[in-house]
Amino acid sequence: MRRNIDDCEPIDNSIAFAFVAFGDGNQSFLPGQSLGIEVFPAENRAKVVLLLSRIQPSHEESADILISCRGWLTVEKIVFAMVAVHDLWRITGSGLGAPRGLLMAGGSSVDIVVVTYNSAGFLPGLFRSIRQLRYEAAKLVVYLVDNCSQDDTLAVACRESELLTIPTKMIASPRNTGFAGGVNQGIAEGQGEYICVVNPDAEFSPDTISQLVAVLNRDERIAIADARQSPIEHPKCYDPAKGETSWCSGACCLLRRSAIEKVGAFDARFFMYCEDVDLSWRLWRAGYRCLYARDAVILHHKPNVSGHVNETEYFYGVRNGLLMRLIYGGLAEILRYYYARLMEAVYRQRDPRLRQLLRRALLRHVLLVPHALARRQREPKSDCAWIHFNGILYGDHRW
Repeated sequence: MRRNIDDCEPIDNSIAFAFVAFGDGNQSFLPGQSLGIEVFPAENRAKVVLLLSRIQPSHEESADILISCRGWLTVEKIVFAMVAVHDLWRITGSGLGAPRGLLMAGGSSVDIVVVTYNSAGFLPGLFRSIRQLRYEAAKLVVYLVDNCSQDDTLAVACRESELLTIPTKMIASPRNTGFAGGVNQGIAEGQGEYICVVNPDAEFSPDTISQLVAVLNRDERIAIADARQSPIEHPKCYDPAKGETSWCSGACCLLRRSAIEKVGAFDARFFMYCEDVDLSWRLWRAGYRCLYARDAVILHHKPNVSGHVNETEYFYGVRNGLLMRLIYGGLAEILRYYYARLMEAVYRQRDPRLRQLLRRALLRHVLLVPHALARRQREPKSDCAWIHFNGILYGDHRW
């Protein structure tokens, strides 16, 4: 069956993309459900959504509908969408994302949460990538939480947000609450079904959010999925068939709000680093699943300087590593990690600055011991195979 949209108002110098508005992943495309055409004018790239709810095939008609736009666009600018109207087509597959090349409309509401700290230089790239997302603008809201930046982060964010066609809320935190605390502020402000946490030094691909939403829509037990980082992919292991992984990175991940309301958001005591591992393991313990959506890609501008150690990452990596083992580790694992770090502080760490940071981390973690032990006591235990330590790492790694 063929339907033309020649009666739509032409838009010059535009490229049209046909897309499908999906349900919750367990639903097929139903008769009467709206189709849409996303139109991106060449000059301002403002998104126009034309809902074609008049297409209501009966059960006796063909299951395939071919949407045609030939009346007002050149052939080379037309993308056709083949859409199933009954139970013939569902989003299935490996759990690593929706099929490549599929342009999807928004169906689920998504809050994009960004936490900044002296991030002015990265924000133009991030906001540009948000403007280029192929997702229904009405389903998106951006919450930017600034942790007392000393540069012009807020000024740049305000300027860039004016170019967006989606609502943006700026939250100036009165104190630096770290990545974990900042994300929690953004989550508390929003109401979306899903929460997309993204680093300010990252950039979305056009289909990143669509791909992540497609993954979570497949199963209500999937509480979190993270995107593949480019150009350097994280080496953590994942099940290539199911997409399951030990933990999901906070560099860019999609969270199910209902799951967060059940298990809690990030533990603000972590401040930064390992808070994403902790949340993932709490979700596994609660019976949810954590997936790696390898087809959903972000560009992550994380520096890769050979021989250089990020001192902030080093300090919190050690301190929070102790915290993680007190919460999740057995006695042997706790003693093994403490011994390794003590030997490093006394003998093995040759860099005087890093040795000082290491000793400071060992001392500072003592303040968090009561919190860690309280969590260990009250939280449910689990024999989930994905929850395990690997030396100083978390879960198995490919390299």
